[in-house]
Amino acid sequence: MKFLPNEKGQMIVLLALGLAVFCGLAGLSIDVGNLYWQKSKLQSALDASCLAGAQALPDTIGAAETKLKYYAKENGVENGVNNTVFTFDKPTDVKIRATATRKVRLALMPVLGFGQYANVTAKSAAIKKMNPAFNYVVFNGSETEPMKMYSKNKFVVNGSIHSNSDIIITGKPQNIKVSGSCEAVGDIDVDPNASNISKVTSEFIEMPSYADKIKAEAYAAGAGYYYTESTTLTDTTVSRPDPSIPIYVEGDLTIDCTQIHGSGAIMATGNITMATNNIHGGPLFIYSLKDISVDTNNIMISGIFYAPNGSIKATTNVVKTDGALFIAAQVKFGEMDDPDNNITMAVGDNSAALKYGDVSLVPYD
Repeated sequence: MKFLPNEKGQMIVLLALGLAVFCGLAGLSIDVGNLYWQKSKLQSALDASCLAGAQALPDTIGAAETKLKYYAKENGVENGVNNTVFTFDKPTDVKIRATATRKVRLALMPVLGFGQYANVTAKSAAIKKMNPAFNYVVFNGSETEPMKMYSKNKFVVNGSIHSNSDIIITGKPQNIKVSGSCEAVGDIDVDPNASNISKVTSEFIEMPSYADKIKAEAYAAGAGYYYTESTTLTDTTVSRPDPSIPIYVEGDLTIDCTQIHGSGAIMATGNITMATNNIHGGPLFIYSLKDISVDTNNIMISGIFYAPNGSIKATTNVVKTDGALFIAAQVKFGEMDDPDNNITMAVGDNSAALKYGDVSLVPYD
């Protein structure tokens, strides 16, 4: 006589096994989800911190580090706090990067034999980028008005020039020299016997606006930096206590001084006139929302003349700069009927433009 096997207790074993599997899957889901969330939160905090730190470049690397650490702490990332290791590389002039590792306690996965903790790591890097318009010695941003350069004696540019429309260079062919490229979206009109020019067809390059940033900095600094009406800057008034802070003028500005220094921009909503011979200084950022007129001789200035909505015109006998960039909607040097003018320009210090550049995240490498 056969008997059925005794199955009592088997359901309990199966239930226990099923419960263990269920708990394992639940633990895996909960702990993995938490780890993903912790890493995402850590990554967002590092991204925000690096972007904030990059804003302080390139002037003060110390300030970039301070901003990086401050915003990291504000977002819950601090070395030695909440099981977090936070490190960063010493920033360069254009780049800042950081790394953070956080030890996260696991809830249910230890039941399956995993450890009590797991690490999540995030890395981030940000750079400050300069608009490509500031890579040229002379830049003409208008799509309709050509760049015009007249020089009966000498026209020498130690660097590259660009126009979003045409370029017209008039002068003795043997005296015309552009050491870099002569780039234009439109035509390049120059004596065919001028052999020291490399013509390049280029693409349109947009000019940025930094007016709001400059105005906010000057307004925060107060008197001596922010002017509510047209004014003249002399050797006394241009020497503000902190030359890294910009000067902002509501109206026209006349610069009537012999020495001018500082990385902070000098900006006017109206026209800017350079009115003194033998001006020395730099690196500078002379910025007008209208026109810049250079009616002086021997401009020994390093830096940037910038008129994104207007023109830069120089009608002097000698346009000689110590590395200045001329960037405007239209650039015109010299006069057709002036037999004596000489133009000599060279690549200048464009760090002032980098100061107001845009920041963005880049791969960590």
